[in-house]
Amino acid sequence: MNGKTTKILEYDKITGMMKEQAGSEMTKSVISELMPFDDIRDVEYGLDETTEAVELITLKGPLPLGNFYDIRDLISLAVKGGSLNMGQLLRVHYDLSTARSVCAFMKGDDVPELPLLRSLTEVIAEFPDLEEDIDRCIVSEDEMSDNASSELRQIRRSIKRQEEAIKAKLTHIVNSEHNRTKLQDQLVTMRDGRYVIRVKSEYRSLFPGMVHDQSQTGATLFIEPQSVVDMNNELRELGIAEKKEIDRILAELSGRVAEHHEELLNDLELLTQLDFIMAKGKLSCMMDGERPEISASGMIDLRKARHPLIDK
Repeated sequence: MNGKTTKILEYDKITGMMKEQAGSEMTKSVISELMPFDDIRDVEYGLDETTEAVELITLKGPLPLGNFYDIRDLISLAVKGGSLNMGQLLRVHYDLSTARSVCAFMKGDDVPELPLLRSLTEVIAEFPDLEEDIDRCIVSEDEMSDNASSELRQIRRSIKRQEEAIKAKLTHIVNSEHNRTKLQDQLVTMRDGRYVIRVKSEYRSLFPGMVHDQSQTGATLFIEPQSVVDMNNELRELGIAEKKEIDRILAELSGRVAEHHEELLNDLELLTQLDFIMAKGKLSCMMDGERPEISASGMIDLRKARHPLIDK
């Protein structure tokens, strides 16, 4: 069937309806490239898939596929030795969780005998340890959990203690009766990752230390008093140690993704295939479709047929 024929038949509108039933962008891309079959065996196999999908949806509901991610580039990056960031690892985790949920769904007692769907779900690889570790380590796209490692937890406790010590020292300075008239306010703030106080510019000489910034008018200076410079330095070193530990954990998790790259890529292909089959089943249910009998002779006999683009 050529492009002119499919355009006249508004074939793209039919596939567009199917795309609306798909969860993943990968599946939608597959549907966009879908063309009518010219081999009766392919037609029958495709109808078998749709029939099983309709049966599953009717009796138990659709597979819990959701909108899983296309993680092929992430897997490739990990295989090349690259380190995935927290957001990327969360996408890997989502796909791992989806694969596990699909397998658990199909193992339910009330799932009918569906040989084609079972043949796909039974070869999905599950990685509960990797899934659990990513979940334990990563809170969000920009936050790693204290539970990621004992070292990270200890570093963060030290950071908190150091911050409290610096704030206590600076609070003592800003609350001093002697200093109140020389400061813009009693706030302790940060500049360039270091704790500072807001000093009126005319009293600069009374507060030895490092000037990190000034207000637009120049009336206020943000000064790091000399008495907390070493403490701020220690805090900066702890921050560097924290980042180093986070990078180590990300690299370790990325290495485990690379270790299982073949199975993860295969899972992604299986999930896409299952999502495609579910999209066909959902569209069939939406249309109240029935399975046609296919004639090898090419005979067409339409009874009570309805154009899929006309409101039923």
